[in-house]
Amino acid sequence: MFSFFLFQVPYAQNFEQIEWQGKKVPAIAIDVYQNETVTEEAIKEYFEKMGYNAKSSKGIYAYKGIRLKDIDTKTNYDVLIKVDRKSRLEKDASIVYMSMAKDYDNYIRSSSDEETIDNLRKFVAHFQHLANEKALDNEIKSQEEKIKSADKKLASLKEEKTSIEAKIKKLEEKKEENIKEIEKQEQEVENQNKALKILMNKKKAKS
Repeated sequence: MFSFFLFQVPYAQNFEQIEWQGKKVPAIAIDVYQNETVTEEAIKEYFEKMGYNAKSSKGIYAYKGIRLKDIDTKTNYDVLIKVDRKSRLEKDASIVYMSMAKDYDNYIRSSSDEETIDNLRKFVAHFQHLANEKALDNEIKSQEEKIKSADKKLASLKEEKTSIEAKIKKLEEKKEENIKEIEKQEQEVENQNKALKILMNKKKAKS
């Protein structure tokens, strides 16, 4: 697993608020420079690899009673994740909000103990790496699909070439047969003209 404690935090992180079940709750926010779809999928997949599945409600993913050892090795938390587009103009950037609470309403906030907050900051800082990896995986998958499509088209063209060559071969054979038939028919015409000439000469000889 990624070692968050060796990770340098390069992005701004602040405690803000998100709305959950009709009230405002504290959440740490971090900018991630990938679009919200990629970022959201990357984070969901990361939690799934840890064995955690979320319930979704109004754009927020809720994880009930999970333990994130990189933040706290002893305590289970209810975790909320929300991913938004950073702004209307910044389509390839997101804001990720992560809220954690124990004992129902005891949220980690800016006034919580320094070690927990520091671990939380390091944890969310990893989201950029996850999003980058997901974006790259998507590009690889897209390129593989392009290659698959190109290979399919190439196979189709080769099959068409074989079919055309077979048709050409048949046409060439038919052409040779036609040439022979023409030669035969020309000889027949010549023979018939000769027969006519003989008959015409006989008629002249009798007159």
